[in-house]
Amino acid sequence: MGFQIIKYDDTKSVGKNWQNITAIPGDEVCTVFLSGAGIAPGESMQKVGHIIAQDYLDGLPNISNYIVGYTFDNPNGAKAAREIQYDKYNQNILGVKTNTPDELRLGNNCFNLYITENNIDRVFRRIVIPVLRENAKKFTHIINKVLHRNVIEKNNINFTYIVDGDIAKIKPIIKQKLESVAKQLQYTPDEIFRLSQRIYPYEKYFEPAYLDKLFDAILLPRITDNTGKRLPLDLAQRQIRKINLMAHCHGAYVALMMHERLQNKMRDLGYNNLEIKKVLSQLLVVALNPDCPLGVTNSPFITFTSGYDIYARSDYTKRAGNYITDFTRKFPEEIPNGFVGKSAGNVFFVKNRFKSLDLFDIIPSTQEHHNIRTNQTDHTNNGKMLMDLMHNVVQSGVRNSGTQKSGFTPLPDIDELILDGKNDEQIKEIFQTMKRNGNKFLKSVYEHARKIVSARKRTSIIPQKQIDK
Repeated sequence: MGFQIIKYDDTKSVGKNWQNITAIPGDEVCTVFLSGAGIAPGESMQKVGHIIAQDYLDGLPNISNYIVGYTFDNPNGAKAAREIQYDKYNQNILGVKTNTPDELRLGNNCFNLYITENNIDRVFRRIVIPVLRENAKKFTHIINKVLHRNVIEKNNINFTYIVDGDIAKIKPIIKQKLESVAKQLQYTPDEIFRLSQRIYPYEKYFEPAYLDKLFDAILLPRITDNTGKRLPLDLAQRQIRKINLMAHCHGAYVALMMHERLQNKMRDLGYNNLEIKKVLSQLLVVALNPDCPLGVTNSPFITFTSGYDIYARSDYTKRAGNYITDFTRKFPEEIPNGFVGKSAGNVFFVKNRFKSLDLFDIIPSTQEHHNIRTNQTDHTNNGKMLMDLMHNVVQSGVRNSGTQKSGFTPLPDIDELILDGKNDEQIKEIFQTMKRNGNKFLKSVYEHARKIVSARKRTSIIPQKQIDK
């Protein structure tokens, strides 16, 4: 597993318009596009570079345009690494996995669980116990219908426990808790044994080595000098503000990992908590259809997405198992043009960016996920509006980067970043409407969540208090 960075220059002829880069200068004004997992080194990276130059950096000459692509030994490993981050940041809260019809048909009931000393009780309460209970309930229903217990087996559930911490200490706790719950639900000793065998260390299997190397190439030069010593706060803020991260799908996961590493490295270098917060507040990330937890960083992480992103509604990418995701999957027609604030991820969203593929307006276009262009003939009006806002945020971020010369100029707030200097009053009105719609949307999600929780309480086989003992 590895990566490649290229610097793309759209003003040069084909073949001479890109070059491999080992590290990005720490004082350079630039954009860095962190591609989705499908963008491998080669021609596809150059095509992305051209799109960024034409669609996002138009009218901004002499801005360095970097593209990151990846090589994966096992693409499923990249998906698993993304998936585990939702547990790490406590965004998988539904208890049972949201399965697509294909997953149900194939019996795909595999759960990667992020475990620490602090969250183990919560993981069992929200995920392990509901999954075991639901499976036992289905099993009992089948038995009651066919009356042949000896020829029926429970669904093939697999738990993989990803331990972040002292695995020697946490492993026996996992086994004890699993055995206690499963016995009450009448799982056999063999089933209990199988369900408690997959226990692995997080750092070894779910922290890809390429992330550290990528951090060293992109962000480390922004906070250290050529001897590796920390930079003064003002200079670190300016240099971080000169870089603008753009991300798509897996690239947003990479951006989150860069954020983690920046925070940890600054702490190692001796920056105090307030200084770290000030520097992180200048790391702009603009993400399209991100596959990572949202609302969990101290940096301005601004998301643009659509409810009809069919990859977000399938298992190709792993979205958080929370009530917002569940609501949008089940009721895509109720998605407005909206915006939800920092706690929900600073997300601008519409129902669909593109027109549907078939005559009956049923099948969403695959472009909802893949297409990163800002101006397409088959954009819906809402899709064009969404991508215009994303374009404006990138442009505003880059322009602010250009002001970081003798002194530090903070990144503007979102309500300023979305402006284009030409249609500002109209954009402000659109933003106010999207915020109101976002609040109404969250109220609908809350009501949806309330119904789910009430239904769960009515269908439990074993009372929750008894299991938690």
